[in-house]
Amino acid sequence: MSDKTPMYREGSAAIESEIKRMTELEWPLEVSAELLPADLKQKTLGDVGAGPNPNLGKLVRFRGGKYVALDSNLTMAKLQVGSENRAVQGDVVALPFADKSLDILHTRFVIMNLPENLRVGAIKELFRCGKENIIMDYNWEKFTSSNPTVLDFVAHARRVAEFAGVDLDHGAKLEGLVQETLLGIAVGVKIFNQGPIRNYSTLVGLTKSMQGLIINLENIEKQRAGQEGRPVNEALLKELDGIKITMEECGKEFAKLATEPDESKVPTFTPPDIVAVTF
Repeated sequence: MSDKTPMYREGSAAIESEIKRMTELEWPLEVSAELLPADLKQKTLGDVGAGPNPNLGKLVRFRGGKYVALDSNLTMAKLQVGSENRAVQGDVVALPFADKSLDILHTRFVIMNLPENLRVGAIKELFRCGKENIIMDYNWEKFTSSNPTVLDFVAHARRVAEFAGVDLDHGAKLEGLVQETLLGIAVGVKIFNQGPIRNYSTLVGLTKSMQGLIINLENIEKQRAGQEGRPVNEALLKELDGIKITMEECGKEFAKLATEPDESKVPTFTPPDIVAVTF
């Protein structure tokens, strides 16, 4: 049922919560900081799918480089401009850059959110425009916990991702896809993991983003039914509504754990790996 990147549809229900969540994320920036050269003088980095968080641009400038944010969502691109970063609106499958015009192209959690039929084209575009590339995706295979609420959240998030055409385990496939797409080009691979941790505030934001995504998916189904002249898939809407309620319940439990003063009462969880492929 996937509509192209339904999480980030302009004016959608998911945007506000997703902007808040992405702006507060710290660990992905730490991963990017480790992967990027310490000296970026005379280098221009393009950040494809930059989102609203301005901190990578600040890091690049601190290291002496120039930063260009690109996002398909105009709201997010405008937030980058408001933070003094240079930003353009554009699509990863048709980048508005000349061949090899950027010293480094940095792409975080974009490929996994694309419909499967667009992923190869996106990788080819990144290769066309970037002299060097860093692509990151999550791998949820090891996202686990002794906390049954976390396991319930993961199971339901996977179902939502299936409807949205998002591959939550794409990090595990990223190296192979890049090599297959670029005819066996040599790549570097690095896997990052935080766990086990007790930072439940990150899960609170994720449950809210999932609820917004569910509303988007419900709206997409209603719009398509009208366009195709067919009845709305009531079974689908009922399932999505049930998952939305579960996400609300998980979010409440995570919020309690995020503010629990006694750490011994807070079970740990192992969050998804970040897999980085460089070429």
